[in-house]
Amino acid sequence: HPLTKLSLPRLWRNRAASQYLGIFSLAAGLAGLLTAAFGYSAASLVLLVMASAAQFVRNAMAQFGDVGRMRDWPALALDLITASAVAILAIKASDVTTLGPNLVIAVLLLLHLVLSGTGSVDRRLALFRTDSRLVLLILLIAASFGQFSYGLYGAALYSGLMLVLDRYLANKSPGRSALRND
Repeated sequence: HPLTKLSLPRLWRNRAASQYLGIFSLAAGLAGLLTAAFGYSAASLVLLVMASAAQFVRNAMAQFGDVGRMRDWPALALDLITASAVAILAIKASDVTTLGPNLVIAVLLLLHLVLSGTGSVDRRLALFRTDSRLVLLILLIAASFGQFSYGLYGAALYSGLMLVLDRYLANKSPGRSALRND
């Protein structure tokens, strides 16, 4: 993350930048939730991606800066806002026959994200690790073509594949625990 620190020097010098990024991420997340309620999936996902990127920079500042580590409630709030917006978009993109399957896939995707965030990740898969920013980008690409449901299925499939592959590699090489990041 030194590249982040070099690319945003004024941000790193400002002591209140972490608070500004937290406020921006929550405001963009709430705006994304509001646009999702009106059915604008691409605009909502763009706002959610911007909020997630701001939260990523905020976390990098807290990790590498002089900011003390305290309870990160803006990140938790943004995760809840993002999950709510994706659920709203799944409902808006569904008709009567696809509402059930789309909601099941959205819940499955959420559970995969929670499960992948709690465990350690094999170093060989660190670049491909599923996180909320990647899922939002997949959904944004699909929504820009008017196929939000396909993006939901694709993101859940990718998340499940990475989860299974990580567990497979962990079970295959138990003696190689040096390759694991905790």
